[in-house]
Amino acid sequence: MVAAPIATTTEDRILDATERLLAAMGLRKMTMEDVAAEAGLTRRTVYKYFGSKQELAFASIDRVVSKVRDKLEDIAVSESPVQDRLKRMAVARITVRLEAVQSYRMSLDSVFDVIRPAYMERRKEYFRREAEIFAVVIREGVASRSLKPVDPDETADLLLQATNAFLPYSLSPDELGRPAEVRKRLEAMADILVAGISAG
Repeated sequence: MVAAPIATTTEDRILDATERLLAAMGLRKMTMEDVAAEAGLTRRTVYKYFGSKQELAFASIDRVVSKVRDKLEDIAVSESPVQDRLKRMAVARITVRLEAVQSYRMSLDSVFDVIRPAYMERRKEYFRREAEIFAVVIREGVASRSLKPVDPDETADLLLQATNAFLPYSLSPDELGRPAEVRKRLEAMADILVAGISAG
């Protein structure tokens, strides 16, 4: 059994507690008082960092998205061929998210039921920033002629749209409970997508 990561800041401690409570009761039933008790903090301390449970949910999502971007950037600057990097990036942007929600996959729908309208606006920015990282690698591939002469920005958007079918909120709790199977299908899709833009 893998030990839970140790929270490094008060904010992380609060968000770790939030994620445990999302798994146990979902966002609708969870209260700020519950979060304070679970984190071993006062309610006042929790409110110092987060004004509502919706803010907590978004902060949790933001934390995951930040990990996704970090992973994409690491892969983007690695030494492997462009096609390999793009495939790994397409898989990583999903698998990092899948790993993050495993503990509360059964209550994920209830989280998005509460925050969906605001989330849909925020995700535009999430995806824009991810697409920028993909576009850098695609631009490199076009310049080196390992990729077809495609528009890097448009192609990056298309790669994201194609893999969005595997995002956690697009999957059922049953599918979320089978991450190895999801990854296998995702890798097959990434192979097809990248082959479609590869030169030769």
